[in-house]
Amino acid sequence: MNGGVKANTNVTGGVAAAHNETLFELAQWLARVQQYSASHPACAQLGERTHAALMRSLGIQSPLVIDVLTDGMTIDGAVVPHAAVRTRLAPYMHERGVLVLTFLPGVTVDELTSLIELLTLPVQTTFDRGGVRELAKERGLARIVLAEIAHEFSTDERETQQRRGRLRSRFADVLRELIARRTVRGLTGAELLELVDHPDLAVTILEEDPLGIAEALSALCWMVREEEQMTGQELYPKLKVIILTLSPLSHDRVMIGLPMLVGDFRESLVWALDGLDEGELARVALASFRTHAAELEVTLYALAVAVPHDGRRISTLRRVALLFFDLPTDDSSSTELITACAMNMGDVDSYWRERDVLSANAMSVLVRRGSLSRMTARTEPPGAPAASGARDYVGDARRVMRELVKMSSRTRRYPQLCAKLPEVAVTLARAGANESVIGILDGLQAASRPEVKELSIATLRSVVSPAVASNLLADTDATSENLEGTQLDDVVGTVRLLTALAPTVVFEQLELSESRKMRRVFIEALSAVGPKLLPLVRQKLRATSWFVVRNALMILPRVGGTPADLAPVANHANEKVRLEVLRALRLMPIDTRSMDYIAAYLTDRQHEIRQHSVVLLRGELLSADAINRLEQIALAEDQPEDVRRRVVEALGRSPLDHAATALNTLMQPRGLLEIGSLRDDIAVALRKSPAPLAAGYFAEGLKSPAWRVRKACERAVGTAS
Repeated sequence: MNGGVKANTNVTGGVAAAHNETLFELAQWLARVQQYSASHPACAQLGERTHAALMRSLGIQSPLVIDVLTDGMTIDGAVVPHAAVRTRLAPYMHERGVLVLTFLPGVTVDELTSLIELLTLPVQTTFDRGGVRELAKERGLARIVLAEIAHEFSTDERETQQRRGRLRSRFADVLRELIARRTVRGLTGAELLELVDHPDLAVTILEEDPLGIAEALSALCWMVREEEQMTGQELYPKLKVIILTLSPLSHDRVMIGLPMLVGDFRESLVWALDGLDEGELARVALASFRTHAAELEVTLYALAVAVPHDGRRISTLRRVALLFFDLPTDDSSSTELITACAMNMGDVDSYWRERDVLSANAMSVLVRRGSLSRMTARTEPPGAPAASGARDYVGDARRVMRELVKMSSRTRRYPQLCAKLPEVAVTLARAGANESVIGILDGLQAASRPEVKELSIATLRSVVSPAVASNLLADTDATSENLEGTQLDDVVGTVRLLTALAPTVVFEQLELSESRKMRRVFIEALSAVGPKLLPLVRQKLRATSWFVVRNALMILPRVGGTPADLAPVANHANEKVRLEVLRALRLMPIDTRSMDYIAAYLTDRQHEIRQHSVVLLRGELLSADAINRLEQIALAEDQPEDVRRRVVEALGRSPLDHAATALNTLMQPRGLLEIGSLRDDIAVALRKSPAPLAAGYFAEGLKSPAWRVRKACERAVGTAS
């Protein structure tokens, strides 16, 4: 397709998605290599992703022919729609004269890397070296074919090219001589003036070797400084234009390369940077901060060399921090830098003042970022007037810390941040900044990317130390009495998280809490932990305070407790504890041990306990001890009639011969005035009893010489029939 014609059709379907992904990955890789270098680990990873995407595209269409326009790219006449391709990759390649880019089957990662390195050369350098086709041929790109614009040079362009070639060669020779100390003179006066009078030409020459640009620029500064001293001619303003025209990548390499320079090279470059005002120097330093966000000390050290005066350096850093507000929100290096600066850990090092300056504005940037603004807007009622007075600083603290950790989880600095968060949380908790600590917990929970999930969980456990959990729970307990709705839901979520990580501390706060609402929240949270909390609950059952035992009993059935666990507290002196034992028994699987407790509670001195015990009585689970207790209750005429009948009914359901013997004993006469109508109930229970001896005892009753026994058994037979 002709490079000057724009297609109107959009790529659609699966083929379009594959090609779109390939070119997007290529654009991302190129942008990252411009920021770092092709050999950087992050860039190498992007290179592998780009190669994998290209292989998928070649599997669909081979060869893959891409037409490059000034404002987009097309494949078979169809436009590739991705914004990064249209606004970044296509104009960038078109500027270097690329018309058609063709990938052949079998292209390798090394060939793609060579293509990327070729494309990162300055535009003028590309043309001076013969264009992209010639450079591709020199690099041996057999499976990547580049078609370029035909170059027709005018007379002026040829003269410019000749001047550039001459000055480049001369500057390279002089630079080698200066580095080798074979001369103390640089370019001659006329050559130097010619170079500084053409800043675009000077920038092209300086950026020929990106890795050596610090030495090249310092050599030029040396020459300008020497020329000014010798002739009195003011050349620095022209040098300043050259410095500011350099690319951000070059600014970074100049800053980082400065500490490695020595002697006149370092002195001359410091002299040149000292001539920049604070705003201009801030823009130069910002490029280095963005590149080395994970290691701010590198740039801070370089800036200390470039600006020895503390006041000027701090002022420059304030300008750098103000530039944070203008950084794009969708750029990963910007996000990483702001996150790294905002998380000022208070390290005791030589740069604590510099870090404080950067941290203050970085925090403000986080608050004003779009995501935080939208989050704040969602919490305001519709139509609510804008607040003109006080701000919700507590809410801001939580939101800022949450966003800070979330954003950091998408950067390379996240492991370093996680290593310091436990200590930071302790410091914040002791200072009373509990909302900030909760924000850290929120952020760690929100860091859900697979590659950082395990680290986030481990850090979460480390952050919630006993000291931090105790502070958070005490503060929550003291301030949550009147909370309702979503605010209370937030508190419940926080308590559940702390309970999962520090249940012992939650138990301690439960014992101290004076709020009924919060005690319920704590108990519900502890109950949700499950069986792993059972050893701690068993330990609490042996506490000396009755309310501690009662709280443990509320939790015990929900974490897998059994009636056997109730043995230490079944006969507790406090009636509230004994009543709670009964409530716990209702929620547990009923067994023989349960009936032992129930049988004992049938004669408890508290009416409420006796009343609830009767309901839980199950005859089929009675033990021998429980049967003995029930027999004594049935014999005691001071017991309520309904309780005695319930006891007899339970004995009749027991499969044990011991129960049948007890019923037979109860049925026998003991005097003229005893038992009364209860004997009929005993006879019915004995006749229905599943115990092996019950039938024999009942047959004996039918033949008993005692008239009352015999008549009761006969009535039982009649009732059954």
